[in-house]
Amino acid sequence: MKAAAALPVCCRQTAAASLLQNPYPSTPANSSIPASAVMRVKSVRMMSGQEATFRRIRHGSKPDSLLTAHPAADLYSDPCEKLQRLIEVPLFGIGTTEKPFRPTKAEMLQAQEVFTSRKARDIRRIDNVVDCEKAPLYHLPEVAFMGRSNVGKSSLIRAIFHSSPYVKVPVSKIAGFTKTLRFYQVKEHFTLVDMPGYGENQPTYFKECVEDFLQHRRNLRLVYLLIDGDKGFLKLDLEMLKYLEICRLYYCIVLNKIDLVNETTRLKTVAQIRQIREEYGSPCCFPQPFLVSSKTGEGLAYIQSFIAHITSTVETNSTDQKLSA
Repeated sequence: MKAAAALPVCCRQTAAASLLQNPYPSTPANSSIPASAVMRVKSVRMMSGQEATFRRIRHGSKPDSLLTAHPAADLYSDPCEKLQRLIEVPLFGIGTTEKPFRPTKAEMLQAQEVFTSRKARDIRRIDNVVDCEKAPLYHLPEVAFMGRSNVGKSSLIRAIFHSSPYVKVPVSKIAGFTKTLRFYQVKEHFTLVDMPGYGENQPTYFKECVEDFLQHRRNLRLVYLLIDGDKGFLKLDLEMLKYLEICRLYYCIVLNKIDLVNETTRLKTVAQIRQIREEYGSPCCFPQPFLVSSKTGEGLAYIQSFIAHITSTVETNSTDQKLSA
């Protein structure tokens, strides 16, 4: 991936201010953008429904390994690659610079070890802030998770830390539960940031909180933009994608909650994401979306591996895609 030149902080502020003044677009927030992917389905296989595999995600459990998950769950395969078998045209990799992220199982196990803690302060929540100026200062790279209210950001982070029983990640079914920027430091490698959700029950200070963070955190390496697999790419999501483009921030699109939909629906949403990226995206957007379920663990090893990869924690030789800080 060609590195896109980052805009100066002052330019980011001027260009992006209008988008976050009113996070609600003129169209209803629950209206989907129609996908018109020109693809021919060879065969459609309905998901039988994976059983939940993370029986020890709950707080206070012992460190667990993905290898002890339910035997029916293939946790080290890419859900997006599975969809490629259903169509004749390539989902990604059409251009010579678009090579998908394909870590080996050994690399995924190495990345999984990064997220495993064996003592209390290996991986920990270090701060909750509203004012970006009060955010912790360090030189570690940061990876932020953003998305609509109730899209599952906190649940995904908790699943990522499933082998770290000392980490307490608050989650709730109430939309807009996360009201602050929550910082989770992973050893001496990097920090994950759980951001307030936009849309339903978003905090009144959302604009200032999110805008300041995205524009001023110089060590922000990547933003994961989460999309609800059961609802698809909505208008609010498109507004945030445009905002990330204006800020010239590197980001990946994550299709979450894929356990709620079958492969046909997954394929339609991935086609929709591809169309949106081609229309609005740039080299700032990683061409390959990540499909994941925090309930079954499907795709989780890929998320962990990519975080370890772009933060230079684990060397991965399976892709030419590089994101610069």
